[in-house]
Amino acid sequence: MKLFWVKRLLRISTVVVTLLLLQRTNAAIPDCDYYDTVNISAAQKLPNGSYLFEGLLVPANLTAEYEFTILPDDSKQKVDKHIRGCVCQLKPCVRFCCPHNHIMDMNVCAGDMTEEELEVLDPFLNVTLDDGSVVRRHFKKELIVQWDLPMSCDGMFSLDNREKTDQYTLFENGSFFRHHDRVTLNKREYCLQHLTFVDGNESSIRIAPHNCLISPSRMGQTVVMITSLVCMVLTITVYLFVKKLQNLHGKCFMCYMVCLFMAYLLLLLNLWQMSQNFCITAGFLGYFFVMAAFLWLSVISLHLWNTFSGSAHNANRFLSEHRFLAYNTYAWGMAVVLTGITYLADKVVENEDWNPRMGFGGHCWICSVFSIINSPKLVSHALLLWPDGISYCI
Repeated sequence: MKLFWVKRLLRISTVVVTLLLLQRTNAAIPDCDYYDTVNISAAQKLPNGSYLFEGLLVPANLTAEYEFTILPDDSKQKVDKHIRGCVCQLKPCVRFCCPHNHIMDMNVCAGDMTEEELEVLDPFLNVTLDDGSVVRRHFKKELIVQWDLPMSCDGMFSLDNREKTDQYTLFENGSFFRHHDRVTLNKREYCLQHLTFVDGNESSIRIAPHNCLISPSRMGQTVVMITSLVCMVLTITVYLFVKKLQNLHGKCFMCYMVCLFMAYLLLLLNLWQMSQNFCITAGFLGYFFVMAAFLWLSVISLHLWNTFSGSAHNANRFLSEHRFLAYNTYAWGMAVVLTGITYLADKVVENEDWNPRMGFGGHCWICSVFSIINSPKLVSHALLLWPDGISYCI
């Protein structure tokens, strides 16, 4: 009987110790958001359990030992054991992407700033207080810099408040308001960092906000594109089986629909990364069919204008009796020429701004502004018709 109670006590004590260890491992500061904390492991610990961090006294009840970090989706990731303090309840904080002395380059932390860069750095931020007033604060002397918080995304873009569309407001509580789309972001969704701005021959370094790239839902794009593809197939089928529609205008329209179908299909394959095995080929084919589609539109426009202007119009004298053959030669031939120019530029041009960079970054599409050379109106119309294509081309 005595042995039974000893075993029972041992089990109970094991359970209690385990629960205590789990509680310690998952320790969190009560009533404190993880994104209001800072790693204070290197700070001076005082005898009463409080910490002296950058001249700020952090009471013991606002500190805890963490073995995890909380990601923006609220999931936990195990990290080395460290001490965090809820310092943002004691002093306003500012969310940085990298350590406070690093500079951003191409939206990536590029390391410590040089002495020359530190000399031209503007260290002040405009902060809107709770009463609506705006004050200028030194990012290091008057604010607590949070730089070790996990980023909410990999791809980011910076805002330049000199531009009307890039205006923003940074609030004292850490929230961020983007003016052009009237979106309020919390510290999980943005960060600030030093960035070089070039204005003519002069350059300056300021603290600029960086936001996550806004990418539309891939599933939403897929539904829209598949719906369009189905409708195109139905339209082509009707034109193939209804003899009355197989006149010159109908044949031109079918060619246009075939080009549009192929362009959408290649965009869909690119969207789901199903064309990686023939990425560059898919990119040039996509470009060819986009160009061909708009060239066929110009053919249709010419044919309609020619029809409504009457058979006696002077333009008819220059058109062969085999008009459909002439139209085919123009539309497909010009598409081949434009694609050939693009192919040569991809192989020869060294300047990245003018090199098509077909297949760059895993996107099986043109990744530069080169296509604008070939036909500004065609490309601008293509981007308007295919908003999901913007993420691939520009």
